[in-house]
Amino acid sequence: MLKAFFLLIIVAVIGVLLSSMLGQAPLRGLTHYPASPESILLSRAKPAVTFALEPGLSLQKAGWCDVHPQTMDNLDGDAKMWLALYRHPQGLVVTAVADCQGRWEWDAGHHAAYKTLRSMERPQQDVFSIWETVTVLDRKHDPFCGTKNNMEGDSTAQGQDTGSCLVYRAKMILEFNKCAVFAEYHEDLPENLAADIAYDDRYLTDFTQRARKACQIKRLSKEEAEALAQDIAKMDVLDKGISRRSLAVWTGRMHRPGRP
Repeated sequence: MLKAFFLLIIVAVIGVLLSSMLGQAPLRGLTHYPASPESILLSRAKPAVTFALEPGLSLQKAGWCDVHPQTMDNLDGDAKMWLALYRHPQGLVVTAVADCQGRWEWDAGHHAAYKTLRSMERPQQDVFSIWETVTVLDRKHDPFCGTKNNMEGDSTAQGQDTGSCLVYRAKMILEFNKCAVFAEYHEDLPENLAADIAYDDRYLTDFTQRARKACQIKRLSKEEAEALAQDIAKMDVLDKGISRRSLAVWTGRMHRPGRP
């Protein structure tokens, strides 16, 4: 009888724990601002973050996937990523949250995934900073270059490996280097500007202003995060149209604690 009693207690405790876990809102997912139809990514990290989008952007693709970024070790890293892509009148907006798995950590925020034309740190009111970069990427290395045309049914863009994109990235590293948050804006780069774009300060400045207007990382108070989390929903697996190999490079590098 005593053994049966203890078994019942264990079963009851497990049931309560499972019920609690299943009843909790997901830590990452899509939600929306009150009275707004626009779906946005929400990360209930510490601090919680979401994204401030230019009004009128339409969600085109969203989902989660596993990625294995490069490291300084002889092993691939391990991370889980949530992505949401939006069509912009002049380009494409990409928002993403990437969580390290196991003992891996993200490199410091100022480390860039690609060679940059411009880079700067925008300190916030506490220990966190937003790192901004502007980069030129060709279609072979940018997992999103040409995605806007593909979304609009331009068959000439399918499989196209020529041409370049100008890419603005805002990045924030949270949770003791375990969570990386990205807001990106992509535009096709006109061929007549590609060769000398590094020296065209006016074009780069105007592009950066368009990018900041299109999307920015938004820190949330505890109350704001709880309100947005009420409508958060789990996301499906990201379709295979976006290369996991390219995403692994796009996210940046990882390391283990105590390693450079």
